[in-house]
Amino acid sequence: MRSSASRPRARRTKSRPFRYYLYGVVEPGTEAHRLLVERRVEGIEPSEPLFPIEATGLVAGVSRVPASQFDEEPLNELAGDLSRLSPLVVRHEQAVRALLRPDASLVPMAFGAVYSDAERIAQFLHEGADRLQRLLDKVRGREEWGLKVIADPQRLQQSTEISSGAVRALERDAADARPGRAYLLARQRDRLLATEARRRAIQGLDEILARLSTLSAAIHRDALPAEQPGGTQLALKASFLVDSHRVNSFQATAEELDREYRPVGLAVELTGPWAAYSFVSTLSE
Repeated sequence: MRSSASRPRARRTKSRPFRYYLYGVVEPGTEAHRLLVERRVEGIEPSEPLFPIEATGLVAGVSRVPASQFDEEPLNELAGDLSRLSPLVVRHEQAVRALLRPDASLVPMAFGAVYSDAERIAQFLHEGADRLQRLLDKVRGREEWGLKVIADPQRLQQSTEISSGAVRALERDAADARPGRAYLLARQRDRLLATEARRRAIQGLDEILARLSTLSAAIHRDALPAEQPGGTQLALKASFLVDSHRVNSFQATAEELDREYRPVGLAVELTGPWAAYSFVSTLSE
């Protein structure tokens, strides 16, 4: 899924051993706001629960973090150490998910949104108030769901071979031909099979995307890896913003598509709900 915030630079303030870590922005009077007021959401540092910072009718979900770990230099070093980074990213995501409530719209921040003091966060809310409110309106009453379609090239070719009359005709011709011509026909058959399998995959991906898009308010397609090793491959990765009242239909359609396409080589995998990272533009301090 896409990052919804770039990491701002924290000011170095020697007199303060901590910084302020921003998880997301919600609206006042919601259940998420109450959780923050009551400090019921555990932060990246387990001993430092989230609390609210309010300005211009918006509420930031924040916790304190040690400057020794979250100032710019140690944070950059942390980014290269997956063994230390991974559990922190998990705790970040757990905190964000705790703020996902049916009555609460949430603009999530990416991992590493660190501010030097509470005033800087209030300034962020004040300067970005109009934009943040538009984003809150955009995702209100909606959930993000992630989709992956995994292609199995071998199964795609096998299912195409069974269903393609043209491929079977070339196989029959090759079986009856003299050795030289049989070789040429076999090569032609292999090329045709590969072409039809690709076309079949493209048509399947288009249908999967189209049927799920009709149940979504917005869609974001992610770029695929430039190179993928042999075996199964990621053929489609996308995020859908789905109205809460349509989630059951969306899930049922994804399950139906998986039953339809997995046997022919396209497995449909759905995850969620997530905070709407993919539908929130990049934010910075």
